[in-house]
Amino acid sequence: MKDIYPVKPPLNLIFFNENILPISIILSILLLLIFFTLKWYFSSLSASDDALRQIKTLKDKFLDTIWSLDHMDPDFAKRLNFLLRSFLDEYRIIPWVLKMTKNEMLKNMQSKKLLEDFADECESAEFSSKKLHPEESEELKNKALYIINNI
Repeated sequence: MKDIYPVKPPLNLIFFNENILPISIILSILLLLIFFTLKWYFSSLSASDDALRQIKTLKDKFLDTIWSLDHMDPDFAKRLNFLLRSFLDEYRIIPWVLKMTKNEMLKNMQSKKLLEDFADECESAEFSSKKLHPEESEELKNKALYIINNI
């Protein structure tokens, strides 16, 4: 016996069956987009931790070296200038992190500028015709320690 009313599938199933390929492509693209966004986010977090660890290691290394300098040495300004220039060179190599806020970026740029100005001051003291007094050398050493500590 034949049915009087033909049985039709629901409308949403018809739409889904007819458009299965475009829907699956769109969903796979969305999943890939979500995956790569999460991967980028977590890699940037690890990059920021790595950069902070590099900065801390670099600071500790140079602070120990500056502490070990003898401010009574006649070549003190020359050695301090060399240390500051090498610190600046290594500090520039450390990658800037994309997750930094505007304030953190400004602070880092100001610290770098302050360090460059201080290195220029040490260079002028190095090439000055008059010798540094022990108090001046101690002041330069303390200033270098303060600047590197606050980076």
